[in-house]
Amino acid sequence: GDVVQYTTYDRLTTNGLVSDSGDTMTGDLTINANLAVTGTIDSPQAAKAWVSFNAVGTLTKRNDYNVTSVTDNGTGDYTVNFENSLPDTDYAVSHSVGKTNNALWHRGREDVTARTVDAYRFIVSQFSNAQLIDAEFVSVIFFGG
Repeated sequence: GDVVQYTTYDRLTTNGLVSDSGDTMTGDLTINANLAVTGTIDSPQAAKAWVSFNAVGTLTKRNDYNVTSVTDNGTGDYTVNFENSLPDTDYAVSHSVGKTNNALWHRGREDVTARTVDAYRFIVSQFSNAQLIDAEFVSVIFFGG
């Protein structure tokens, strides 16, 4: 006295869908919401690493991407340590330095012997007399490589 009922469906078509791993998309992608990336963004236009920190007193990182730490080598002397190695040492670097309520003319000079794929060492000094200084707002960004 049992009744067996069944339903059949047509094949599921996946043409035009993106796989959840290892897929490639061509054409434009528009996202109308937030985008969270847990890996890295592989694009020559995207920053490979960046960091913002306060160097007065105890060095404190404000925010960063692909930076494990900043080493305080002494007044005005810092090493940025990358979380993931950069592809090579041909990266471009930009420094920005500032102090609260004070105009600060500065120079950021690279220690070229310490430029590696894992770290970047540089110094910050006053423009007028080349004296090494710590500043409240230090930002460094890396492109290319």
